[in-house]
Amino acid sequence: MLNLSTTLSANSLTTMGLPPHAVETIVGDQARSYLARPNVPTDWDILYKRCTWSTPFQSYDFISTWYKLFKDSYTPILIIQIRDEKLIGALPLAMDSNGNLVYAGADIAEYQVWLADPMDSDNFIEQAILKIKSDYPGKTIPLKFVPSTAPLHWIKQNPSFKYSCEVISHKQPLLKINYSSIAKELKKKNRKEKLNRLKRLGDLQFVKITDSLEFDSILNELVIQSDFRKGAMFDQCMFISSTARRDFLSSLFKLNLLHVTILKLDNTIIASNVGVFGKKWVHLQGINTHSPMYAKYSPGILHFLMLGLMLSEEEIEVFDLTPGNNGYKEMLATDYIEAYEINFHTKSKFIFNKFKRQAKCFFQNYSQQVGISSYALKNITKRISIQNQKLKLIRNYKATIMNQATLKYHFPKTKKSLHRINRSSISSEEYVKLNFNSLSDLLRYNPKGTLQTRWEFLEDAMKRFEAGQQCYTWLENDSLLACAWLSHRNKSSSPATFKNQHRKGLTF
Repeated sequence: MLNLSTTLSANSLTTMGLPPHAVETIVGDQARSYLARPNVPTDWDILYKRCTWSTPFQSYDFISTWYKLFKDSYTPILIIQIRDEKLIGALPLAMDSNGNLVYAGADIAEYQVWLADPMDSDNFIEQAILKIKSDYPGKTIPLKFVPSTAPLHWIKQNPSFKYSCEVISHKQPLLKINYSSIAKELKKKNRKEKLNRLKRLGDLQFVKITDSLEFDSILNELVIQSDFRKGAMFDQCMFISSTARRDFLSSLFKLNLLHVTILKLDNTIIASNVGVFGKKWVHLQGINTHSPMYAKYSPGILHFLMLGLMLSEEEIEVFDLTPGNNGYKEMLATDYIEAYEINFHTKSKFIFNKFKRQAKCFFQNYSQQVGISSYALKNITKRISIQNQKLKLIRNYKATIMNQATLKYHFPKTKKSLHRINRSSISSEEYVKLNFNSLSDLLRYNPKGTLQTRWEFLEDAMKRFEAGQQCYTWLENDSLLACAWLSHRNKSSSPATFKNQHRKGLTF
């Protein structure tokens, strides 16, 4: 590996006995030091613009900022090629704490591809992959997703990749921006009715956020909505587990790499989209949310359609809905292209993965033949994951908890008696502070000592909100101690109306 001390140029490479066009690997702090040099941002962005398949996830600002903010979790591995003192190729990778190679940006980088001048692309990427395989033997090199515009013919032409390169095609849905067609979609009867119902509840506003202070002021609310929804659907609360993700988005906004819009009802954000943008595309990668309390009005879809109208006025050509089988993407998409998941394995892992994919494909086809839908298969996988989590909860129970009394509590044979509380006998100092419809409180649920996983708890909470129920929570020392769910006969009541109607009657 190359040890950089001052500068990296064609002359310095020649001095080391290397050809000026050699592909080299720069690791750790030296990679960050290289990116911090005065000429590198300009050289990188020139290459970024010349590379016809690049996306904003390969821009200098995106890569260098991610390396900086995630330095505690990832070690940079930067593969570059220099010719005539100019950068002609770059592949930004990293190694995580488990020793796995990832693309710079990890799961935040929706598209993962190399940068090169079109004339040098094949030469650079072939050398880069072979260099990484040599420097890190036995490691998988993952690129997910590679845009369809990137040249891939070199994979078939190079015999070194015949039994090591795995290429998987994925559908990439797009919303091609056309003002008249989007406006027509927004005027459909059911969407118009939902818009009018929201307007009757309060002041409905679609707002673009352009000020960094304003963005930072709402970012916490957006990440809470995002974690709650993804926690309920996929058991993924990404922002809770990494404060760097929030800082990264804040930095990207300041660098003008984010397109941010919100849908507000009075002072409540009921939908939002924080998308990475560049080259006249906005990508659905960052944050997109909607409030579960207003789910029956479909605020997320309404927001996306309003966003489409705005993008048309801003002369954005495409709203990239990104690969993934989501119902709302199918609903919004006007076109489809392909993106590719490319993995460079060892020969043994390549053969194993090929067998695994074939087995999975066979099982899916067989399931469809016997009447099991893909949705049912996903639900089976989900239930298996939840049951595995439950087994861990049971194993972690303390011996004193798993006694006969506790089992009787969980599985009682008789109904529990109810006790009436005399509020007049309780002093105001004994009152407990309750929060109303706090997603943040619900995210503090800790399954330890229970038989309900976080996934089940959040999924149940989301369904209750969508059914019109409202929640009061009791939080102390950053831990959820209790929550109470209430429903109202008037299903059309807004959360704010519900709160006012019950404020006087609730004291815990």
